[in-house]
Amino acid sequence: MTASRAFDYEAKRWGAGPLRPRPWFMNGLKLRYLLDDLAPVHGKVLDVGCGAGSVA
Repeated sequence: MTASRAFDYEAKRWGAGPLRPRPWFMNGLKLRYLLDDLAPVHGKVLDVGCGAGSVA
C-alpha cells in the first residue's frame, strides 16, 4: 500500500462545466436569481462559498 498524498483544497479546480444564467441549467437559474438580487448593490460583495464547489 502506498502513502496517500494530502488533499490540496486550494489546487483543486472546482466547477469546470459551463454556467450560464438560463432556466434550463439549475445552477444557471440560481445564478440568474443571484445576479438579479445583486443588481442594486453598489460596492463590494463577499462570497463565502458553500464549500462543495457549487454555486453558493
